Amino acid sequence: MKVFAATLAFGLLVSWSALAQTPIAVTGFNEDTIAEAAPAAASTSASLDSQGFVISGASLPLNGTISGASGTFQLAPQSGLNSLLLAPNTTGLLQLA
Repeated sequence: MKVFAATLAFGLLVSWSALAQTPIAVTGFNEDTIAEAAPAAASTSASLDSQGFVISGASLPLNGTISGASGTFQLAPQSGLNSLLLAPNTTGLLQLA
């Protein structure tokens, strides 16, 4: 699988810096598309497209925290299920708990 360096992440645990930090768990993911190490095929269960692209864990912050004007976001662990991949004409559901 080719590694796609992106700063996208799935399974965000959201918290706002101005408010009390309360994680929001997201469930419903069905595939692991973030490669924690090379080769990517050893640490992912599926690719994002027909060319084998995945998200490189190296492109994400080491501490899993993204901060900006809208708040602070703590990413869920990179390992495990982190994407909802759907076949054409199918549906899926991500749930916030």
